Amino acid sequence: RDSALAAAKKAAEEQERRMAGMLSEKEKQAGAAAADKDRMLAGMEKERDRLLQDVARLTKEKDEAAKAAAAAAKAAATKAEEAAAAAAAKRAELQERVTAAER
Repeated sequence: RDSALAAAKKAAEEQERRMAGMLSEKEKQAGAAAADKDRMLAGMEKERDRLLQDVARLTKEKDEAAKAAAAAAKAAATKAEEAAAAAAAKRAELQERVTAAER
């Protein structure tokens, strides 16, 4: 009877050691998974920050390009107005010459 009790106690201790080992392994796996998740999140945050910087840079470039295009359009309109005024003046001068020649 004592030997059966001792065997049962020994089996219970062995089972407890196995359970402790399994628990330790699960804790290691959980720690590794948490570390992987933290690394992944840090990488995603870094990528998000890079993308936000890209958006800010591209928005600035777009605004600068729009300003440059507006300035170029204004300059072209001014040149067109100057050319039209010069053409009108030339036409008036030629008309005046024709009128003078007809007299």
